[in-house]
Amino acid sequence: MDGLEFIISENKEDLLHSTSSRQYVVEQTYSKHELPGKLRDAYVSFSRQGTVYILTHFDTLFSALIKFDELALSQQNDAWKVISQSITQLVADVNKHLSSEDNNPETCKELVTITKMIVYLLCLFLQNYETRSLVVPGSDGKTGRKKKKQVDDGFDLEAERNFAIVSLDHLIQLPIHKLWSPPVVEQEFVNLVSNACYKILENPYISHVRLKGTVESVFRVIGALVKRYNHGLGFQLKIIQLLQHFEHVVPACVHGLLTMIEMFGCSQMVIELVREIGKVDPHDLARDTSSSRNYAAFLSELAEKLPSAFIPCISLLSVHLEEESSTMRNCTLSIFAEIVIQELSGEDLDERKRELRDQLLEPLLEHLHDVHSFVRSKTLQLWHKLSLKHAIPLNLQHKVLSMTNGRLNDKTPTVRKNAVQLLIVLMQGNPYGERLPLAELGEKKALEEGKLKEMLEASGNQPQKTQIDPSKCGPTKTELWNAMEPEILVAIHEVFDEESMTMSMSELTNDEVTELLNSCNYKRIIRVFIADDNEDQEDPVEILQKIKDIFVGNEDDASEREAIERLVHEAVEQENQQRPQEEESKEIGQQRMLVMYLNDSHAFASSVYAAIPMVCQLLCSKQTSDILEAIDFFVTAFEFHVLDAMQGVRRMLSLIWSSEEDVKKAVVNAYKRLYMNMEATGSKRRALQVVSNLSALISMSTQGELASLDELIAMCVKSGDLPKICIQVMWEKFSMALPDTTEEESRSALMLLTMVAAAQVQVVTSNVNVLVSVGLGERGAKDFRLAHLTCAALLKMAPTKASTDCKEEPLRFPPTHEIFESSKKLLVEGLTRLEDIHYSQFATTAVSLIYSLAEHPDMIMGDALKEMCAIVYKSSRDQSGNSPENAELEVPTTVLTRIFVIAGQVALRQLIHLDVHVYSELRRRARVREEKQEETSKQKRNLLQSASRRRVSTRPQQEQCESGEEDELVGAVADDDEAEYVRKICESEIVTGGHSLLSLLAPLVILVNSNPAKYPDPALRAAASLCLAEFMLVSPHFCSLNLRLLFTVLEKSPEEVIRSNLVIALGDLNFRFPNLIEPWTPNLYSRLRDDSPIVKRTTLNVLSHLILNDMVKVKGQISDIALCVIDRDTRISSMSRMFFSEFARKGNALYNVMPDIISRLCDPEAAVAEEDFRVVLKSIMVLIQKDKQNESLVEKIILRLGASRTERQSRDLMYCLSLLTFNERSLRRILEHWNCISDKIHEEGVVETLNAILSTTKKAFAKQEIRGLIEEIEAKIQETIDADEDEQQVVRKAHASQGAKTPTKNKSKRKQKAKDSLEDEVSMDEDEPEMPGHPAHLENATPHSRTPRKKPSSKQGRSTHKKIVINQSSSEDESSVEEEEDDDESEKEAQPAAKSKKNIESSRSTRRMQSESDQDDFIKPTSRGKANPGKNKVPEKKKSTRTRR
Repeated sequence: MDGLEFIISENKEDLLHSTSSRQYVVEQTYSKHELPGKLRDAYVSFSRQGTVYILTHFDTLFSALIKFDELALSQQNDAWKVISQSITQLVADVNKHLSSEDNNPETCKELVTITKMIVYLLCLFLQNYETRSLVVPGSDGKTGRKKKKQVDDGFDLEAERNFAIVSLDHLIQLPIHKLWSPPVVEQEFVNLVSNACYKILENPYISHVRLKGTVESVFRVIGALVKRYNHGLGFQLKIIQLLQHFEHVVPACVHGLLTMIEMFGCSQMVIELVREIGKVDPHDLARDTSSSRNYAAFLSELAEKLPSAFIPCISLLSVHLEEESSTMRNCTLSIFAEIVIQELSGEDLDERKRELRDQLLEPLLEHLHDVHSFVRSKTLQLWHKLSLKHAIPLNLQHKVLSMTNGRLNDKTPTVRKNAVQLLIVLMQGNPYGERLPLAELGEKKALEEGKLKEMLEASGNQPQKTQIDPSKCGPTKTELWNAMEPEILVAIHEVFDEESMTMSMSELTNDEVTELLNSCNYKRIIRVFIADDNEDQEDPVEILQKIKDIFVGNEDDASEREAIERLVHEAVEQENQQRPQEEESKEIGQQRMLVMYLNDSHAFASSVYAAIPMVCQLLCSKQTSDILEAIDFFVTAFEFHVLDAMQGVRRMLSLIWSSEEDVKKAVVNAYKRLYMNMEATGSKRRALQVVSNLSALISMSTQGELASLDELIAMCVKSGDLPKICIQVMWEKFSMALPDTTEEESRSALMLLTMVAAAQVQVVTSNVNVLVSVGLGERGAKDFRLAHLTCAALLKMAPTKASTDCKEEPLRFPPTHEIFESSKKLLVEGLTRLEDIHYSQFATTAVSLIYSLAEHPDMIMGDALKEMCAIVYKSSRDQSGNSPENAELEVPTTVLTRIFVIAGQVALRQLIHLDVHVYSELRRRARVREEKQEETSKQKRNLLQSASRRRVSTRPQQEQCESGEEDELVGAVADDDEAEYVRKICESEIVTGGHSLLSLLAPLVILVNSNPAKYPDPALRAAASLCLAEFMLVSPHFCSLNLRLLFTVLEKSPEEVIRSNLVIALGDLNFRFPNLIEPWTPNLYSRLRDDSPIVKRTTLNVLSHLILNDMVKVKGQISDIALCVIDRDTRISSMSRMFFSEFARKGNALYNVMPDIISRLCDPEAAVAEEDFRVVLKSIMVLIQKDKQNESLVEKIILRLGASRTERQSRDLMYCLSLLTFNERSLRRILEHWNCISDKIHEEGVVETLNAILSTTKKAFAKQEIRGLIEEIEAKIQETIDADEDEQQVVRKAHASQGAKTPTKNKSKRKQKAKDSLEDEVSMDEDEPEMPGHPAHLENATPHSRTPRKKPSSKQGRSTHKKIVINQSSSEDESSVEEEEDDDESEKEAQPAAKSKKNIESSRSTRRMQSESDQDDFIKPTSRGKANPGKNKVPEKKKSTRTRR
């Protein structure tokens, strides 16, 4: 091979064909059968000759290379063994040669050839191994695992790969370029080595931690190639390609590039890589998200490790901020943040670095408003990181906080989550202190500003004095002359040697002489003194003396020196006076800095306070992440003494009822952190602090918050977070055993104990004596609030639900127990203690306690009521003196109010006692008896089992089954008997019949409710009305007798409390007696139009509960609930929206009432503003999602559109159409009923809405059929418009030709048109019946059985507007909307109603007004059934409210 050159080629086949006479060519390739022997020969040759063997055995190893896949694993490993040992020997030979002084060209050339051959084989074999180890995506998993097992069998690829790369590293680190002549390594060799390295990086396993050393070796090789052999450009392009296609290569490239920068100083590579990434097409980056994600990850990770290298690249990176790819924008912002954190943070920055920092932070502020939520979220995260690292400048703290507040209302949950997290970190790391009380900061700021103003005014009144520094006065003239004298003397001698001058002395004044001396112009002065015509030349000493006299003058006089000394003395004194002024200005500067600090802190606190309402809204979010972050925010704000944070802390208490376990856990942890995790040392002190905190929380809580806090405390007790020592402290506070305990703290401790008893009832059962002696003893007699709380605590012993399966008797105490004796005593004796306003509250709880725990509660309360009545009777007689016995009693209003409260509560609890406890106890006892009987019979059967087995076995099976069924029937009949027994008692023996005490009080209750003028006290009437409702709950007979009175009070009572109470009571009455309340349902709906927002909220709440639980039939009055969507009260509006959201989940319920809602709201008599109508319908119709429902509503609305009589009705109906989703069937409905739309095309807004519907549908669907339907509808629209224009043109021409005859003809036309309109209207009335007022109308009335009405007289006139009504589907249609046939339905609704003139007149005559003959004083329900069939078309909101004059 002498003289031949080995040329490295990218294609292996090139070595088989010669392109020049000097090129080495593989002469022979061996088959796989010949290779084993040839490989052994090569190995022997290598052992004997060293690396020179490659010159004769290259063909053997090349044959193994090209037949790599055909060889067995052992043969592949043999070839690799030879090559791997060769590279080791090659490194040693090259190092030895370079260390020697042998410069023989032939030797170097031969060594270069050997090097290229061995490195060529090594790199290509390595690439083959890497290719085989890669798992091809989409290939069979079994095949891949099998190949991996073969590779691992006897051949450790990772170890061999690492060995090969390390060997290459050792070779490349040597100055091998000296082997070449000229000393430049050929580019093909560099590419060969680098490609092997890049091939290794393509392997996904390279990202594993165990291969970290291999990655470092790879990049050491690449770094040497870049540094020494001009591989920089190739490296850049290859890294970009790797990042574009392989995600796993990102961490390896970051680590490798750091290695290159550290070892070879390749920091310029960062700039070049950023420039190359910047050259990528922005559209490609936006489209190819995987590559842009890899680029961003690479740059971001590199910036975290080496941010200083990116400072020169800022301008290159800024380009990505304006590009479409959000990933690259995030990457750029992350790099800027890392530069600021690691390179530009701190207070010791120079002006240039401060300016650079501000430039980098500005994009972070701007992109808080980025169009992409991903970027906004990332930017917030970066500010979060900056805040944690304290890298946000002080002057930007407030701005960042303000802009973060704006992100709290972002539409994306992740942005809101990160915004709240940033707020928390900004609060925790704020530079203004651990407390942010806004009021205190404002007061302190105002105080310090006043001080600064006073200091500025004081300094401004003092005169400013000029400061003179004696050291700066300069030398005296004598001192100056002494310095100039030698020079002047030399100048005199020089002038004497010159010719004489003609200028005389008189030509210079003394000032001019002084000026010339100061300017060192000595010769001119001397010439003046020498050139004297009358005298001979003078002696130089004399001339010098004359000049001195002129310059110095009389400076040495005593007066002048004294003046100078005085001036200096004054300057010194002025300096001494200036020192206090300097100190004073320093104080002003400090004060100014303090004011600036307070301004910043106040602005920061203001921004925190401004965020609180927005974070409060997040507590109601549907996203769990929003709720969790909001909870964390309020806890942090509360710890920083942000006073307004308390409203958030209270609002999140209701989240304890959330269905999300994470939310409940977060609420519990928050309250534990705020109120239970104390830093006090000692368990006793800590318990005292915990109880004090919880007591303070209870004292400020509302009733709803107390219920939530009850659940929270119960959860803490169950989890063990509230230790027993805290419960002990609560008992000590309740009994006032601890010193300095107030009454309020005692009551709060009792409330805490009640909450604890919800989880551990033993807390109460083991301390009943303490509760009775303290709460129902002397202290209870003086404080009814304490007595009420004591009864509430004792009620925790009562079972929450009566059970019929338990064999044990329920917990009941005898009537003589001290609990009931004390409660009864307080009830009776406290009746006349009018100064305590909490008696009624205590009385209600005490009655509940007696009925829940006493064995015979009716006897106890009967005796108590008798004693109360006796006290009232006796006190009234004592006050009235000797009045007759049948005279009226004079009872204090408060006493009578309390009696009504107790009587109503007794009636209610008696009902519950009979209906629940007694009934359950009867069933329990019956079950126990049955079980005992069954057990006895079983024992008897067991005794006679052997004798009766045969008889039992021969008993017919049918007889046995009939016997079992009879037993079950007997049990059911027994249950019915028990229920009937309880019902009979409730109906005839509690509030009716005249024999019970409550029935004797009933007339008095009715009397007070019937005579509001005689009993004007609001509290009395409120108690009486509630007592009446509670009496009505007991007996259906009593209820039916007094329903009219109850609704009269509801309608006419001026107190909103009474109306709200009665609305709640009506909800209970509707549950108990639905058939009695059903006719009065419109009266209940009318409370939605009440003037009081409290009554409206209560009514909406009650109706929502009744409707959603199927306790009331949904009728057309639901439109009143729909109108609540636009209520000015946000709580009412949100409740209404929530109701419809829940109502839409009940199958077809919302769809079935939509026609009624649209019909009533479209009615001109409803007087709903157009904008309000659109808001209501938009919020409701969006809840209809099913296609069938949409199609059906489209057809119904189109049919009703043809019957509209005003442009407003047409616009409303068209707007309803625009809210629906159109498909192919819906578009066909438009074409089928085009005649209904064509008549309205000329009206305002109809064409525009229809075109908008078609445009939206065209964008949503790409099907050709739909586009064809849309084009057909558009053609019909244009055809109708053109026809209308032609008709209008014909009319105008006719008017112009007829002239004077036009008025008469127009009049006849108007008459004919009015007549046609009348017939159409009546026809529509006959064909489309309106929504009846009650279900009875649907049941009893038919279109053919209506009573005809008389035709209204001409005096009454006719209404010019017709009410648009949409038919409501029948009950069968409601349950099978999904299965109805579209064609049949459209045919039914499209049939014209042809009626005779007689029927028309009869139908029109039914529109007469209801007479006012009924003068009853009470409200009546809307008429039902056949009593007034003519009222079917009267809206229910116009129910009769006539009163007697």
